[in-house]
Amino acid sequence: MYCKNCGTELAEGMLFCPECGMKNEVSNQEQPVKQEEEPGETKTVIYEKVVGEVMEEQKEESVPAEAAGEEAKAGRAEGNGKENEKENENGQGITAGTAVLPSSTVVDRVKYCHNCGAANAEGDAFCCACGMPFQTGTKPQKKKKGGTVKYIMAGAGILAVLAVIFFLLGMGGGSKEKPLLYLKDNGLNGVLGNGKGYMVSEDVCEDSNAVTGPYNPFYQAFQFTDDCKYIFYPKDMGAGSFDLYCREYGKENAEEIKVDSGVLSYYVVDADKIFYKKEGDRLYVSDRKDKEKVASDVAWFQVAEDHKNILWMTKDGDGRLYIQDIDLKKDKIKADSDISYVLKVSGDLRKIVYMKEDTLYVVKEFTEKNKIASSVFEASVYGIDGNMEIYYIVDEGESMQMDMRMIVEDDYAQEDALISEPNIADYQRTETKPSFWGPQETIVTDEAYYEAVGKYQEKLQRDAVRQELVENLDVQSHKAFYYDEATGESECIQDGIMLDFYMTEPFLFCTVFEEDEVTPLKLSALMEMEETEIFEQLIKTMMDGVRLRMLRKNQTMDLVIDWEEYEADYYDIFAIGEMKECYLFLKEKDGEEYALFKTGFTSDGSLELVAEEVGNVELVTDKGIYYLKESDGQIGELYVNSQKIDSDVKAYSCKESEGGDIFYVKDPDEKAGTLCKYENDSKEKIADDVAAYVELEDGSISFLTDYNFSKCRGDLSVYRKGKISHVDSDVSCILN
Repeated sequence: MYCKNCGTELAEGMLFCPECGMKNEVSNQEQPVKQEEEPGETKTVIYEKVVGEVMEEQKEESVPAEAAGEEAKAGRAEGNGKENEKENENGQGITAGTAVLPSSTVVDRVKYCHNCGAANAEGDAFCCACGMPFQTGTKPQKKKKGGTVKYIMAGAGILAVLAVIFFLLGMGGGSKEKPLLYLKDNGLNGVLGNGKGYMVSEDVCEDSNAVTGPYNPFYQAFQFTDDCKYIFYPKDMGAGSFDLYCREYGKENAEEIKVDSGVLSYYVVDADKIFYKKEGDRLYVSDRKDKEKVASDVAWFQVAEDHKNILWMTKDGDGRLYIQDIDLKKDKIKADSDISYVLKVSGDLRKIVYMKEDTLYVVKEFTEKNKIASSVFEASVYGIDGNMEIYYIVDEGESMQMDMRMIVEDDYAQEDALISEPNIADYQRTETKPSFWGPQETIVTDEAYYEAVGKYQEKLQRDAVRQELVENLDVQSHKAFYYDEATGESECIQDGIMLDFYMTEPFLFCTVFEEDEVTPLKLSALMEMEETEIFEQLIKTMMDGVRLRMLRKNQTMDLVIDWEEYEADYYDIFAIGEMKECYLFLKEKDGEEYALFKTGFTSDGSLELVAEEVGNVELVTDKGIYYLKESDGQIGELYVNSQKIDSDVKAYSCKESEGGDIFYVKDPDEKAGTLCKYENDSKEKIADDVAAYVELEDGSISFLTDYNFSKCRGDLSVYRKGKISHVDSDVSCILN
């Protein structure tokens, strides 16, 4: 006899599978009798106890099981109460508290169920008598006097309820890790604690064209309650809206409840409190049965992480921001109005940073409004859940013209100031010359006129160049400020920002022009160059004065960059949290590849070269930066910092799991490749022919193999703790 769930061979008489805990549906179970040990036998014989025969003084105390470990999260049979009661030939009830291993089963060591006291083999993950998961300990619970057989049966019923609860927790609720979800035959499916697939709801995706590949086309459309007991999901998805449904997760016969239709977005607080925005921009709250309107004309809403309050903004042109307690028992509070847009909100909603036209504000504790600055061009907020910091850029007021004349010495200025268009009359005279008809008057133009015309033409050419210098660059000058919530003060940390700026937590980068650092070109030298050469020379000279400045609070440092080797108009920056260092990604001139540098607040602003010929950056973690070298845009050599990991790695395939492991795909064909893992300087092959993979909350990896892209079907598996388990076949896409 074998378990229908996991295939484990079951001894005759087992009520539950010792491997996965699934109930064994048997009938007319024979009642074995105790078998004596053979002479000289040193092994323990596990025998059956029939609760119906237990005397009153032998009644077992019911002790609820504690939360089980990872192995105990496998699926357990539903209804370990009356459904588990079987009648023997004499009509006596055998309950979940009955050990059912036959007398012929012999093991080296035994352990005892902490729930029912039954003896089990040491390696069993679940009690074969009651289905409860094992923890530690090898002794049965002590028995105490008192009670009757009827009372024992009632106790078994309580244990059955507990078993159902533990079954549901085994589906993910105990750990709060969201189960793996996937789409199969247009239906929503999930994975149970035993690793097997489970149909949540049919026809979730009615549009067969919605799924075009192995990745989730329904971003954030599926939500669980925190205990993972309930799942919420869309159906009948139309033009941006859908019908919202929910049901208990992991329970086969659970009722599918329609929350509402025409839903645009939603947030699950718990099973009995769901906020959602409907068509018509109305905000509602529902307990799955009834709904209550919260607000109208809502642009967006956000629920506090502690689930105490809800925030929403209206879209009626007034830009009003409201906050209300999550139970809607108190009046809503208007934080402000005429808001253009919100920059950032703290997790508890007690700090909100926003813009009103070009004025920057922060609201604290819902009503404490503070103006930070006016004429704000752009702002970036960091650490809003702690000591908040804000970098913001302010227009200096007047538009400043920055042109190339500041890097050109006009060595013709004085000379050209004296040159004007020559008047030919000033260079002509009348002369009388003899002729056949007698003396004739002739107008003669002096050679000086033609020399003056030549000089004037040269001046016009120089004037044309001067005009080009004026029109070449028209910029707005900005100032950068740093706001520290601890002091409530703003400080100007940089002025004269005439080019561009780049804000990435926790740094501000900006390009400034230092005119004093430039050796001016002479206009006379420019006039001897071709037009294209003039432009190139001007750019080269200007870059001598361009500084890429790195700022952190009141710290400032100019980075030393050779702009002749790298393009000034393309750089990217990757910062690592609160670390005082970052990576700079500079494009090499006359090429499609990049150089990668590491920098920080060093004394001289020097850059540490990490690598050249970099194709793209894959990841930045607390362990360093992962990137591809010698990449053709599709595959390349994968490195971390300066250490090579692997070759022929697919571009943009690297991901970091919750456990900090790095996964990537190598040797790809057009659509699939080999999934690999990198951990502690070692790499491991996981699976071939992987079309897609997704990292899960528990650090495991789900992936699709043997994927038919024309039919959108493949095999779904999970890699967890070094082992691969097959979940399901004909899977369209992973929904996590």
